[in-house]
Amino acid sequence: MLFLLKSQKLRLEMIRDALEAKAPRTYRQLKMQGKLDEFVRDHEAAMMEAYNPCEAIIGAQRAGKEQTDGLKMIQDIYLALKRHKQEVLETWLEFSD
Repeated sequence: MLFLLKSQKLRLEMIRDALEAKAPRTYRQLKMQGKLDEFVRDHEAAMMEAYNPCEAIIGAQRAGKEQTDGLKMIQDIYLALKRHKQEVLETWLEFSD
């Protein structure tokens, strides 16, 4: 999948849920200050800016430069995209108090 999550609404929900589960004190403070939605939107924007599937594709293509098997190249690109997506999610959904 080229997109991290197609729906911004789902991405915002995912960030909000991760923040509430992993950093409940921060979540409560932001909510009480009325800044939770702003924080979540800003975090989502930064996460999407960091998510660059083109880098993963180019890296996979360079790694398989000598390959002549098209199917193998496609598989390598798919795996590179999957790894990149996972790395972005792990990085941007990590919260702590």
